Amino acid sequence: MSMLTKALGLTKGAVYGHFPDKDALAVEAFRHSVRQVSERVRAQLLPHESPVDRLRAFAQAFLDFYGDIVKAGGCPILNTAADADDAHPGCTRRSPGS
Repeated sequence: MSMLTKALGLTKGAVYGHFPDKDALAVEAFRHSVRQVSERVRAQLLPHESPVDRLRAFAQAFLDFYGDIVKAGGCPILNTAADADDAHPGCTRRSPGS
């Protein structure tokens, strides 16, 4: 939280004025990450009409974004999932029947 408030130039109180707790902030950060990735992929798919071309464009989108992902410290969606698992170890998902 200290790194976040420093990066934003805000106090913890200012952040918590918009989010009730860290979990709510994390959920909104995850939604933001999903929107960013989705918008970039969607932009790559729009020019293509055939399913095969769209599938190729989908795969190419991730190849094109790889450098940006590495510079940013990894995939924001995967990083959020890993961080959530670390923060909430009791919330592991079990497969049906286990």
